[in-house]
Amino acid sequence: MNNRGGRLLVWVIAVVAWPGGDARTADPGDVPKLVARRGGRIVELSAGGEPGRVRLALGGTQVSDADLDRLVTLPRLAEIDLSATLVTDRGASRLAACRTLETVDLSRTRISDEGLSALAELPRLTSLRVGFTRVRGRGLVGLRRLETLVLDGPQTSDATLKHLAGLDKLKSLSLNLSRVTDAGLSG
Repeated sequence: MNNRGGRLLVWVIAVVAWPGGDARTADPGDVPKLVARRGGRIVELSAGGEPGRVRLALGGTQVSDADLDRLVTLPRLAEIDLSATLVTDRGASRLAACRTLETVDLSRTRISDEGLSALAELPRLTSLRVGFTRVRGRGLVGLRRLETLVLDGPQTSDATLKHLAGLDKLKSLSLNLSRVTDAGLSG
C-alpha cells in the first residue's frame, strides 16, 4: 500500500468514528446534539411546576436503547416521550437511572412487563403511557404512585385490570381500543 492509500484509510476511519459517534461514548455535554441528531427536541417546562424542568420530545424518532444511557443524564429531566421509537425492555430499564422523571411515554414501543418493572424505582413517576405495547399488566404492580395511566390497544384485557388493584393514586385510566369488557371493569 502506498502512502496515499494509508492516509485515505485514516481519514475514512476518522469520519466514521468522529461526528456522530456512539451514544455511549459521546461527550456528556453533547446530549442536545444527540437529541438533534435523532430528530427530537428539548423543551423547557415552566408552567405549573418548578422552573427549569425539561421535557425530551423524541416520539417517532430513531432513538434506541443505547441512546438512553446518555439521554437520562440530562439535568432536570421531568418528561420523556419515547413513543414509536426503537426502545425495548433494555432501554426502559435504563430510564430507572433518571430519578427526576415524572412522565414517561413508551407507547408503540417493544416494551413488555419485564422492562416496565424497572420504572418502579422512579420516585416521581406519576404519568405513564404504554398503549400498543407488549405490556399485559404484571409490570404495573410496583408503580404505586401513578395518577395517569394509558393502556390503549388490544393487548389490554380484563386480565390486565387485575394488576391495577394496588394503584390507589390512579385518577385517569385510558383503555381505548382495548379488549376490556364490562365484566372486567366491574370486577
